[in-house]
Amino acid sequence: MKRLLPIFAITFSLFSCEDVIDLEIENSASYLVVDGEISDRTGEKMVQLYYSNAYFDSNQPEYISGVDIVLFENNIAVDTLVENTPGFYQTSYVGIEGNAYHIAFSVDGEVYESVPETINRVSEIDSIYARFEDDNPFLDPGYYVYFDTFEPSGRGDYYRWRTYYNNEYLDDPFNIFVSDDQLVDGNPIDEFQVNFEPYNAGDTVRVEQMSITQSNYEYWSLISTQTAQVGSLFDAPPAPVIGNMVCTSNSDLLVLGYFSASAIREAEIIIMP
Repeated sequence: MKRLLPIFAITFSLFSCEDVIDLEIENSASYLVVDGEISDRTGEKMVQLYYSNAYFDSNQPEYISGVDIVLFENNIAVDTLVENTPGFYQTSYVGIEGNAYHIAFSVDGEVYESVPETINRVSEIDSIYARFEDDNPFLDPGYYVYFDTFEPSGRGDYYRWRTYYNNEYLDDPFNIFVSDDQLVDGNPIDEFQVNFEPYNAGDTVRVEQMSITQSNYEYWSLISTQTAQVGSLFDAPPAPVIGNMVCTSNSDLLVLGYFSASAIREAEIIIMP
């Protein structure tokens, strides 16, 4: 993708000798992390539990095994998740639009819960299609995928989109797409562009359109700000992004991550020449 970026030239003139400064930077603490969701789709849903690594630690995170994670619907326990591999817990429970969901579990004597999330409405994806672009000054030549959908009337809808390229989930920071309905309430959304790097004929692209809560929207927006939009002299330093998990037995314990509730609609295309 062709990007037009401002260039700042900064010249430093050094007239004195150089001193080598050895900075001792303390490693960040390790926190319990929760990553999971419930949806209105059939199939397995996953919750991951692990401890975050210290800042300079490049090893795999420590996954937490042997935990009983209970799923609640409208504050009533409806399922206990099953651990299929260390730190990965699953449920096949199907959520219902309009109902609220949260999880609860204990680790090392401390009790953790997520703030309940309601499954909100989401529109169908009306159509998905690919177009070869070769005369757009902002795009490299290749195939680009678009879809059409509709935003129902009534303010307060929030969305997240996930893209799968040849069955691989694109999870890098530049593929975090969230939005509210402030500018599109009650209107059709045409030619929503999925990719900004060219695809090829024969590639398979799947798009998931998800309803999310305002809290989840703010969570992903902050993650995007602290990952994809960093790198200049003027960026704020990254800080832990707090989700909807809390330690109910000890309010001083910080826990990271999010357990979300979504309605999901999807569409898939195989790009044809």
